[in-house]
Order: sequence, then structure tokens, then C-alpha cells
Amino acid sequence: MNVIILAAGIGSRLYPLTKNTPKCLLKINNDETILGRTLSILKKDASEFHIRIIAGFEANQIIEKFDDIDIIVNPFFRITNSIASLWFSKDLLSDEVTIINADVCFNSNIFEMINNCSNENFVVLDSSKNCTDADYKIVVEENLVTDMGKSIPFDNFSGEYAGITHLNKEGASHLRNKLEEKLLREEYDTWYETAICELIKEGSMKVSILDIAGQNWIEVDSEKELMYAKNNL
Repeated sequence: MNVIILAAGIGSRLYPLTKNTPKCLLKINNDETILGRTLSILKKDASEFHIRIIAGFEANQIIEKFDDIDIIVNPFFRITNSIASLWFSKDLLSDEVTIINADVCFNSNIFEMINNCSNENFVVLDSSKNCTDADYKIVVEENLVTDMGKSIPFDNFSGEYAGITHLNKEGASHLRNKLEEKLLREEYDTWYETAICELIKEGSMKVSILDIAGQNWIEVDSEKELMYAKNNL
């Protein structure tokens, strides 16, 4: 299985902590970073995975710290979003893949749950979270995703997206084709999840959910969330 970690962003909401440091390299426990924690969880089963990081902002810091990992740089990170970063790894979208946003900090139980659901298309969702306007929300009907995004009405969502998507070989191929289609339309500044949402609404792909309600995780977008990661993960 392939694992792609998207780590190109500038982390503007955590400025000035991210003035000269990629958000994923912020420390959460002694010398452990957000990205380092994710890699330590993945490396427990390293022989089963091809792990690749897509870096951008201060990419050299990531390359120097994790010189044993396959790393590709998105040099257009300031003017693009995750859809472009993922395009730089379209070669890995030819097989089963797990895509992880690098600012998500999670415990090992969650990745065990993901592995137990292999060969399915799903997004990781937490139905127990109280979402805000800034959170990426998911709408589910009969255990299938029907919509995703930050603008979902508060009376209509099923949970918060936890920044992790898993696709089987066929699903990964559909996503690769959709990325190509959107980028040819010069839609560079959007999330890759928007492409998945389009595939769902077109009927090209069915995507279920993995609900991690009760598990310990956090998407680090603020100092408060960084402190939570330090104290609880």
C-alpha cells in the first residue's frame, strides 16, 4: 500500500510559530514533531508501505530531518493547494493508497482501524466532534458520503473530517483522472478532497466512512490545538 503525506502548506494560522518552520515540524512531545509521530506509527509496518511526503514550505527542513523517506517538493506551494501537491504523487495513485494531511496528529489505534478496512474507499470521520465554521464537515447517508466541505450547514453534517482518506486501487485511479481533469482546467487552488466530492456526486465512486468517535486525535491549526496535542497525544 502507498501512503502519501501532504506537508507543503505554510501554516499561516499558527504564525509566528510557523514563520520559519513547517507546521508539521512543530514539536508536540520533547523532540517529537507532528510529522515525526505520524511516521513512527507508519514505520511499525514499514515493510508494507511505500511512504512519500509532499513538502513545500521550508522543504529542506523536512528533507534533512527525514532523509530516509521518499520526499517530493511542490515548488508552487504558495499559489496552489493540496490538489496540486497530490498531483506530484500521481504515480502512487495506481494502487491502494492512504492520504494523510500532515497537520493531523493521531494515535496508533486509528491507523490500525484504517488497516483493518483496506480495499475500501473511505474517509475518516469523527461523529463526536463539535464542528466550527473552520472545520471540514462530512454529510453521510446510509453510511455513504454524499457531500464534504467547510460550508456544509450545521444542521446537516454527520461529523468532522479527520484529514485522512483511504482509496482502493480503482478509487485511486478515479482520483488520479479527476486530478488531471481539474488541473487542466487550472483549478490549482483547491483541496484534493474537492475532487473526491465531485466523483461522489457524479456517481463515479462510492465512498464510505470510518468513524473514529472516541479516539484521540487533533488537526493542528491553532496554538490551542497544538497544546492539546502536546498534553494528550
